[in-house]
Amino acid sequence: MDTQFEEMRMQMEMLKSKLDKQEIVNDRILRKSMKKNMNNITRRYTILVVLALLMIPYAYYVFVSMMGYSIGFWIATVVFMLISCGFTVWNGRDLYTGNLMEKNLLEVRQKMALAKKRDNQWMLFGFPMLILWLAYFVYEVYQKGGTEEVHTLLIAAAFGGAVGLIFGLIAHFKTQREYQDIIDQIEEVTE
Repeated sequence: MDTQFEEMRMQMEMLKSKLDKQEIVNDRILRKSMKKNMNNITRRYTILVVLALLMIPYAYYVFVSMMGYSIGFWIATVVFMLISCGFTVWNGRDLYTGNLMEKNLLEVRQKMALAKKRDNQWMLFGFPMLILWLAYFVYEVYQKGGTEEVHTLLIAAAFGGAVGLIFGLIAHFKTQREYQDIIDQIEEVTE
């Protein structure tokens, strides 16, 4: 009887050891998958920040130097770009730290849920700000050009704006989906 009990105890220890190893492997796989999603979001945020910063001198060259729009319009553009950059860096600050994946999964989940929510709330601020900027743009166009130039420029701007909106929404929804994937993966493990 003692031998059977001892044998069962050894088998239980072996099973527990195998389960612990399996849990460690699963944790590594989960963290690697989450890190991939975080890297995608970080890359997208970095590209957005770089493009917004490059827009500052480019906007001066195009709007002020080439087209003769007011410095006020360029300043409004700069403010819009800097606010966009600031928000993007602020919202992604947890993603930029290399040690986020080493933290407690519940803490990571909480940070990802908050970043997802803020990323979504940005639309509530960003769209009205963009509409104000577009109204200022239309005002500048009408101040500078003749009727034919105005219509051509506004059609080109509307087309460019529509393309930008489509790509912006695609990027936004992809980011939201990647945040949700991270959150879902953590919830599966922690339940």
